[in-house]
Amino acid sequence: MSITMLNLTDLDNIIRSFEKRYGLSSMEMLRNEDFRAKTSEDVLLKWESYVNQRVWLRDSYEETHREYLSQVRVTEESNKSSNNAVAFAA
Repeated sequence: MSITMLNLTDLDNIIRSFEKRYGLSSMEMLRNEDFRAKTSEDVLLKWESYVNQRVWLRDSYEETHREYLSQVRVTEESNKSSNNAVAFAA
């Protein structure tokens, strides 16, 4: 059995293809009992798995980003250059 690693963009694209194919958002798929009753378990299982994986991956990215930012130190010099860049952009 091979393992395929999917990133956040891959998951978004796969989920979007399910949503287009069945004409429902992922939230509607989870809530719509009529749709779930007439759709095969394989489709529902795959779709739900991709949605859960996307949620987990987004949370993981956010946590990693927070940890990284908590360790970044702002020096006086870099703070001045960022203020200059903001002033220049304005």
